[in-house]
Amino acid sequence: MFELSKLRTFWWCQNNWPEQFSSEFYFLANPALFRVVLSVHKLISRWCPPTLDPLKFNVDGAVKGSFGAAGVGGILRDHFGKVLASFSVLVGKMDATSAEIAIIKEANRIFLSNPKWLSN
Repeated sequence: MFELSKLRTFWWCQNNWPEQFSSEFYFLANPALFRVVLSVHKLISRWCPPTLDPLKFNVDGAVKGSFGAAGVGGILRDHFGKVLASFSVLVGKMDATSAEIAIIKEANRIFLSNPKWLSN
């Protein structure tokens, strides 16, 4: 399983920096390189605030297997990064596409429930 995560990380790096990551064998055989990439990934994967005034809803979902127990979650923030709302919900058994639809429905329900957010 750990080798699979290293391989997926290699593919991500190869997509972002094709010149530096041409051989997966070198990458897989070099544990130190894997740790460096994970550190760089943490630096690159930061939350970007929306422009002044709009709100930003970040959401994600997870499904066990191709069809199984699913959960969705999200966080609504303003341009300062202040958390205005968040949710985490088990949505039953479904596939990944249905979980993505459940995320959108739940985020919209939460957003539309507060008239103050609609006026922005």
